[in-house]
Amino acid sequence: MSVFINFKICDNAQECSGVAVCPTEALSWDESKKSVIIDNTKCISCGRCVMECPAGAIRVAHNAIEERVIAKDYENDPRTIKDLMVERYGASPVNETTLISIQEAEEAIKKEFPLIIIEVIDSDDTPCLINSVPITEIFGFEDYEYYKVVNGDELYDSFAKRNNIKVCPSLLVFKNGVILARKEGSVENGNYIERAEFIKDMKEALKK
Repeated sequence: MSVFINFKICDNAQECSGVAVCPTEALSWDESKKSVIIDNTKCISCGRCVMECPAGAIRVAHNAIEERVIAKDYENDPRTIKDLMVERYGASPVNETTLISIQEAEEAIKKEFPLIIIEVIDSDDTPCLINSVPITEIFGFEDYEYYKVVNGDELYDSFAKRNNIKVCPSLLVFKNGVILARKEGSVENGNYIERAEFIKDMKEALKK
């Protein structure tokens, strides 16, 4: 039984949530090395660190075959930590200026140009990066403005009713105040068909 960290996408911080929840100290912070370290002699494969890591950078192997699979996956992973530090659908905002009030969103929606993309997130939830999609992967670098609003805003109920929002997260694409496309709910990690269809639908909306 072994725990693995993909340091390509791990910020390797002392505040590592995986370290915080590990009941056996299989994961710990080494002050001299300034790094999270692994002691697999202590790992009991409880999976708490896996569930707690917001970047999906921790995995647990239960046998030698799984160990080889994980090692190969990490070796072939092209991502870096910079890839995670971008705005993503289904995740908390990276840039504080992305988060606006419902009132500000209402004003933005009225703009004639460019496209306005509004994501509604749950104020009581911190979505995992595993089930998120970079906004640039969805919309490329077209001319648009992208914002996030929270469902805890006092004006949210009326906003949700007008725009028929039932689930968080939700992604709405507006042009001249009219919704061109929408997506409700997270994109499940590993569901590549759903992810591809979602991105295709949104790209089509940009052509309208």
